[in-house]
Amino acid sequence: MSGRFLSPDSVQGNMVGMNPYMYAGENPETMTDPTGQRDCVPNGDGIECGNPGGGGGGTYCYEGDCNGRGGSGNPCATESNAPGCPGYNPCAATGPQSYNSCTYHGGDCNDKTYNQCQKFHNEEKARKEAVDAERYFKNIANILGSDWLDGILFALGLALSAIDWWLAPIIGGIVSGLALAAGIIGNMAGDLADFFSGDATRMDRSGQIDYAWFTKANLEGDLPQIDGIVFGHSLSADGISLMGALVTFFSAAMRGSASAENATDAATTIMKTGLATVTVEVIAVATGAIILEQQADAYIYQEEADVV
Repeated sequence: MSGRFLSPDSVQGNMVGMNPYMYAGENPETMTDPTGQRDCVPNGDGIECGNPGGGGGGTYCYEGDCNGRGGSGNPCATESNAPGCPGYNPCAATGPQSYNSCTYHGGDCNDKTYNQCQKFHNEEKARKEAVDAERYFKNIANILGSDWLDGILFALGLALSAIDWWLAPIIGGIVSGLALAAGIIGNMAGDLADFFSGDATRMDRSGQIDYAWFTKANLEGDLPQIDGIVFGHSLSADGISLMGALVTFFSAAMRGSASAENATDAATTIMKTGLATVTVEVIAVATGAIILEQQADAYIYQEEADVV
């Protein structure tokens, strides 16, 4: 068996009596010449090229490489960080990559590999969503629970009740219903803010922010808890509305059975105001609950998208 190079051997082939196109000195069964510059004999001990052959000062061959640079010295002596040399450090050459286990030194990814760093940044992004959600729902709670809003609604209802107009009791009831609904929705938003705050400030055993908690499974477990918060407040609002309806009914009945001259008109006014209050409260709370639940779920879905 014999072989020929398509280009001449630029080192060993220049020697007298050597065919510059001949592979491994015409002895491919026992010798190898992977670089096309100098042949050598594999010794089978894990070193690709062992004893150099062909004369001319030899070739220094080391693990994984038969560099064919010639000379009797060790090329690693002058290039200790070259690939294949004992001092070669692939992490220094390429840095952390998705395909290696090199780690960062310093920064927020200190001692983390590339993949670990990416996972950490995704978890950090998900936690930021929880912080944003907490801030958003807390703002809603502060607005709906503010004294100035209650004052405006109370003053408006009081002014309307003093007007001698048949729609005045109904409009007054609508304002009262909105005031009650604002308080309930504000409490709902406050509980949602506390819920997201719990996720954002969750600690691990070492007392550090538990970024690793933000997984798809854990976040999916948040959804039914959000439903429970919203449902609980909605159920409470329904109970208040039912109680208000009963009070309105009995008050109107008592006024209607009184002997006063304007008892019937008073009973009618009470019924108008009470029914308007209860109706508006139920509708407003239900609408607010749906909106808040959708917004809370949207934050959770975004957190899941961050960590997937």
